Amino acid sequence: MAQRYFSAVSSRWALGALTTAMVMASVAFTGCQLMPDSLKSMLGLSSQPVVDDATPLVEKQAAAQALFDKGIAAADAGQRDKAIEAFEQVLEIFPKHVAANTNLGLAYANQQQWAKAKHAFALVLNEEPDNPDANANLAWVLAEQHQWPQALERGLKAGRLSPENPYVFNTLGWVYAQTEQYDEAIGAYDKAIALNPALVDAQKAKGLLYCQLGKAEQAQATLAALPADTEAHTALATAIGQGCVAQ
Repeated sequence: MAQRYFSAVSSRWALGALTTAMVMASVAFTGCQLMPDSLKSMLGLSSQPVVDDATPLVEKQAAAQALFDKGIAAADAGQRDKAIEAFEQVLEIFPKHVAANTNLGLAYANQQQWAKAKHAFALVLNEEPDNPDANANLAWVLAEQHQWPQALERGLKAGRLSPENPYVFNTLGWVYAQTEQYDEAIGAYDKAIALNPALVDAQKAKGLLYCQLGKAEQAQATLAALPADTEAHTALATAIGQGCVAQ
C-alpha cells in the first residue's frame, strides 16, 4: 500500500521511504537548565527514576526536555522502540504534553500499532482539537483501520486547517477512493500534486485509480509525469501493461 504518512511535528522518519522535514526539533520547556545529577536516572543513567510530585518544576522540565531530545535522536536513528520509551517517559512527567504524544503516535503508527497510535493522537486532540497535524495523522490511522467515515471526517477537517499541506490531500484521495467517491479522489490527488509536484505517492495512486476505472489514457498521462527510476513508475507501468488491472 502507498505511504499515507503525514506529519509536521518533530520527526524525520516514517514508514517506507517518505521523509518529512523536522519542523520542531525540541520542546519549549520554559526555564530549562542543565539537568541535575539526581535526575539522570530518567535517561537510563541510574537504576531508579526520581521525578515525583516533590520534584521542583524546573527539574521536571529539564528532565522532560532531555528525554524528548533523546526520543527524537532515537527516532532519527530508526530506533523506534527506544523512541517510544523516551516519549512515554516524557508523558510520565507531563501527561498532556502535545509534542510527546504526537511523536509517540507517529512511532506507534510506523510500527503499525494502530490502536495505540489512535489513542496518542486522540490525547493531542483532547488538548488541541484544531491541531492540523493530529487531525491529519488520525485520519491516516483511521483509514489504516478501514474506519472510512471517521477517516474522511478527520481528513476534511485537516484539509480546512492545513489547506497547503499536500499529505493531507493525499490521505483524502485514498479515503475517497476506498469509499468509491472517485471524482473526489482524483480531485484530492490533483490538489496534493499541485501543492507538491514531487509527491510521487499521490501521482502513483492517481494513476492506479485511473487504471482501476479503466481510464488507460489518463493513466498513461500520469505515468509520463512520474520519474522513470521510481517504484511508483514501475508499479503504474506494470498496471498499464496488464491492461489497467486494479492494483
